[in-house]
Amino acid sequence: MDGLLLDTEVLWHDAELEIFGRLGVPIPETENRSTKGMYVTDVVEYWYARYPWSGPSRDEVVSQLLERVGDLVESQGQMLPGAIRALDLASARGPIALASSTRCR
Repeated sequence: MDGLLLDTEVLWHDAELEIFGRLGVPIPETENRSTKGMYVTDVVEYWYARYPWSGPSRDEVVSQLLERVGDLVESQGQMLPGAIRALDLASARGPIALASSTRCR
């Protein structure tokens, strides 16, 4: 879904700025996203290795990020051009399903 049906890259970045910012991780807003395309667990491990925080566990931070991105997708998510047409074409050929490597919340 990310980057294929919905334009979520900026939403992931916004959520990371918010969540990691609260943990004291200094992610510049204009940074060339060194974690772009990584699984959320890998992103958390990446930043924890560089700026270890006290407080929530890494698993809790993963959950916070997933929840925040989900909220942002629901409130601000935009379908990418051609997404609806692609779904229509695929569903005309038979049942369709959505698969993701991201945990459900």
